[in-house]
Amino acid sequence: MTECIEHPSRVSTDKYPTVKRNGKYYDAHRWAYMCAYGPIPSGMVVRHSCHNKKCVNPDHLSLGTQKENIMDSLKAGRLVRKLSQSDVDNLRNEADGSYGQHRVLAEKYGVSIHMVRKVLSGDRRTHRVEDTA
Repeated sequence: MTECIEHPSRVSTDKYPTVKRNGKYYDAHRWAYMCAYGPIPSGMVVRHSCHNKKCVNPDHLSLGTQKENIMDSLKAGRLVRKLSQSDVDNLRNEADGSYGQHRVLAEKYGVSIHMVRKVLSGDRRTHRVEDTA
């Protein structure tokens, strides 16, 4: 496989880099796909074979359904990170509300910033708790 070509803009761990073209914002990988291959049909997503959200290499991009994209992420071990009840409790105890704390906790526990926010808000539907006992 060829090397990733990473878009130079800075992004959070939960988002894709964007580009502004013709007065409209696009996810950079979607724009790269359209430039290389043409329009993206309705209902289709642009998938990364490299699983690198910053990559805009057209050789790494392909069309698929959202279901296929989710299955790719599951197979790559990127989508679901089970947290034990102990992890959830520790994460909540460690959160102090300081700037950048969500990113630090996400990296420590191997989850997304979005999941950290959900855990801290008490929303148990967004994470899977696995009993360790």
